[in-house]
Amino acid sequence: MKRALILTAVLTPWLAACASNASMPKADVRVPAAFEAPKPQAVAAPQVLDRWWESYNDPQLTQLVDEALKNSFDQRDALAKLAQAAAVKREVYAEALPTGNLTGSAGRSRTQILSGASGDFIQPGATTNLSASFNVSWEADLFGRVAQGHKFAKADLRAAEFTYEATRTALAANVAQSLFEARGLAIQLQDAEETVRIDEELRRLADVRVSHGLSPSGDLDQAEANLGSAKAQAESLRGQLLTARRSLLLLVGRSVDPLDSLPAAATVGTPPPIPEMIPGELLARRPDVRSAEFQVVSRAAQLKLAKLALFPTINLQPGATLARTIGDPSYTSFFWNLAAGATVPILDRPKLIAQIHEQHAIAEQVVIAYERAVQTAYTEVENSLVLLDSDGKRVAILTAAERRAESAYEKARVGYARGLNDLQTALVAENTWRTIHSQMTAAQSTLMERSVQAFKAMGGGWTPAAPAESAPPEVRAGKG
Repeated sequence: MKRALILTAVLTPWLAACASNASMPKADVRVPAAFEAPKPQAVAAPQVLDRWWESYNDPQLTQLVDEALKNSFDQRDALAKLAQAAAVKREVYAEALPTGNLTGSAGRSRTQILSGASGDFIQPGATTNLSASFNVSWEADLFGRVAQGHKFAKADLRAAEFTYEATRTALAANVAQSLFEARGLAIQLQDAEETVRIDEELRRLADVRVSHGLSPSGDLDQAEANLGSAKAQAESLRGQLLTARRSLLLLVGRSVDPLDSLPAAATVGTPPPIPEMIPGELLARRPDVRSAEFQVVSRAAQLKLAKLALFPTINLQPGATLARTIGDPSYTSFFWNLAAGATVPILDRPKLIAQIHEQHAIAEQVVIAYERAVQTAYTEVENSLVLLDSDGKRVAILTAAERRAESAYEKARVGYARGLNDLQTALVAENTWRTIHSQMTAAQSTLMERSVQAFKAMGGGWTPAAPAESAPPEVRAGKG
């Protein structure tokens, strides 16, 4: 053992020099000091982000999001992956503990002298042999391998916790967007049904005028064609609405429930205020960015472990054995041993160096992914704020235009009924109004979805101070 330690001391500086070439790359996570997007007119408190869907004051939205965060397939899959990461951490920690097994054996033998042997050396008769051994082995952590193993296991679990939260934040946003999309389709279907009613009225007026010789027969054909087109559009929207509701049921984990259990009202409401945020806050607020950060920490520890593989490994191997022989003669024996072994990688050195370079290349990829996550987070917030502001202005413009177009159509319809203008004038006015109305309702639905995107981009939907707080306690602690 003394010679092994001397050899280790001699070789360690040389091996350390070989391991020092590949260092962990540094991540560039700089972001601008402020967003260039227009600031919102109304600003909410930062705490709103934790459960942003409640700020819509929409009981159905709150219920669906809470159901999804509890029962959806995405939630259950994310929780299972978090439990796996916790189990891996326990496994890594256990590898640093002493290993050993208690073994035992029992046997019975009978000796019979046939001829030619002296009884002074061999005693005839039956003998029972009993023995129990306990041998232990563990690595003496002289170079910090155990500490690095603990570091990367802990970082992996932290990354898994933030990935779990990122999955849940994306799930909440998907539920909200899907609900607003379904409601937008319900509005469009309601508009299409209203168009059918209007076209039926125009067809009736055309029929009356043609039958009295006040209009050409082509007016009735045109009215019938427009009515058929409106009915076809209504049927298409009805099918889209049914599939959107069924997809939303699947998203919240209730795909076997009837569609009647998930109504979609023909209204979307108005978006709530969103909090102000500076770009630097995204590093702590976005769970996907936090996950990427801890993946860098984990990879740095694994790179260090790859370097430490070039260092000698020293194992302590104490053991003890108790044996009992029952027969003629009977006796009991006990012996123990304390041993140590040292392994110095010599011929494996080229392979280990290649593994260091491999880990260094992987570390560079992880750092790039971290930088991309930071820049993506900044870009998503910037874009969502720009689009939210633009869509808000668009809704206001279309709302005013829709009111004027509706007034123009009503005047044209009354004029056609009184014979003051032809059918084409009424149809053009109707088409203009319905087109602007559809644009307005679509813009309102899009505005709601943009607000959801803004909350998601800002990292809303979880509590940064307590990652994975919704997971079972044993999983959060890495002990489940």
